[in-house]
Amino acid sequence: MSTATIITSIATANDFSVDWRWKTPSRSANIHDVMPLASHFFQHLADHLPDMKQTLLNDKYPVFVAEIAKNETTFQSVPALVEYYKAKIAENPKVQFIGVFDHLAHTTKIGGEIMSGLQAAVDVIFCFGFALPNPQVLAVRPRSIGIADLGDKFVISFMEAPMAPANQAMEAWTLALRNVG
Repeated sequence: MSTATIITSIATANDFSVDWRWKTPSRSANIHDVMPLASHFFQHLADHLPDMKQTLLNDKYPVFVAEIAKNETTFQSVPALVEYYKAKIAENPKVQFIGVFDHLAHTTKIGGEIMSGLQAAVDVIFCFGFALPNPQVLAVRPRSIGIADLGDKFVISFMEAPMAPANQAMEAWTLALRNVG
């Protein structure tokens, strides 16, 4: 299967049209062939989804991102957003809250680089672990939702989970934050 076929299949399944203006290798695709095209596809997807974008962080980590202006939500602080996500997690008996990691405090403490304008940055950590089919699944657990306060907006992000119900829940929780207007 060619790289273009793989990405076009993904696009078709998501009702996107993809215009391939370059030739792809005729041999079977491998990860090195797919990644540049997948990156292009995810950017195309991000450009057409105003509410929740999916992109490849550092060209390899599939990440969902929502930028929510503070005038689009009734939640006006990171602690309020943390409580919101904790309540959503508590609603589902198959999801376990683990904790909150203050990434900004940690990075400040160790003298790490911090982007200008970042006022708060935390991760809400939890687990959707419905099953343990093999030991390798532990590598992709637990989940976290990052919450960054940039002053006039929040940036909410999470890495794609290996199971659709987890992605659907995290996306629904995040999109529900846009509750003004």
